[in-house]
Amino acid sequence: MVQTQTHCYHLLGLSESATLTEVKRAYRRLARTMHPDAGGDHARFAEITAAYNVLTGRSAPAKAAPRPRPDEDFDRDAAFADFRRRAANFRTRTGTAAQPDSAAQPEGDAPVEDAPQAEHASVDGLETAQVTPEVPCRPGLWARLRSRLRRARVRAMDGTDVRTPLSVDLEMLLRGGERLVSVERLITCPSCAGQGSELCVCGGQGRVLTREKVKVVVPAGARPGAQLRLRRKGNEGVAGGATGDLYLDLQPIEIDGYLREGADLRGTREVPTTLARQGGALAIPTPWGSVRLDVPPGTRDGMRFRLPGQGLPRWQGAGRGELYLLVAVR
Repeated sequence: MVQTQTHCYHLLGLSESATLTEVKRAYRRLARTMHPDAGGDHARFAEITAAYNVLTGRSAPAKAAPRPRPDEDFDRDAAFADFRRRAANFRTRTGTAAQPDSAAQPEGDAPVEDAPQAEHASVDGLETAQVTPEVPCRPGLWARLRSRLRRARVRAMDGTDVRTPLSVDLEMLLRGGERLVSVERLITCPSCAGQGSELCVCGGQGRVLTREKVKVVVPAGARPGAQLRLRRKGNEGVAGGATGDLYLDLQPIEIDGYLREGADLRGTREVPTTLARQGGALAIPTPWGSVRLDVPPGTRDGMRFRLPGQGLPRWQGAGRGELYLLVAVR
């Protein structure tokens, strides 16, 4: 039960020399933890509220005593002018009639603040103005509210495409086949379902970066610069936007000793002078293995030979290319 101003100061944890600003600050700090909605004790909250009302002039103490001294830099005329302005704005919004200046004059030297709406209640027989304390929202609730506002402003945005290189070895180049490719892409946050909560692992973005294994079929005869496209395997969109595509840039291995021209291969082969003059056979390495080349008698330097079907598979076509050899007589 609040009896004296000394008791009021004690309830708020202040000395009797505290200023009005210090009283307000102490009350707000205590109200955040003692308010029933925040899990505090109702009786204790009623006590500090009654003490706050006494020290700020909203109700009379049991024994009259000076109220807290105003701050030394308090401008009384400015505070009164601000009070009249706020009162006029309030009457304009609510449609209430204007009161004489004497009715609007605040008591004592206490500055006027924007206090919450109050309801009169009796605490231990003392008539007080029950002030609703300024208790902040819980972080989780506040984050959800901001997320909803953000979603209301964010428009649907399509996800971007993802590009990644894919090396193709000789076996894959000649025959094609399946590969598992590791890809980094943005997906909808599984924790907040793309809602964009700042308390989520996505940090409010609604998407998270992940690495996935994607199965892809590589056709035979991959050409440098060729691409494979996998639909809807790129970055997922925002707020319902479409998912982008995944593009694989093929990088096939080079064939030792040969220059590639599409599906055809071109190379040079040295032929001994005796073999070129008398004729004979040579073993020629190709991507498919070693093949026999018959060198006719009288073969001259610079002559060309064609080995059908010993080139590479045609990209997205049928058959194989050719292998061309340039003879260098030594």
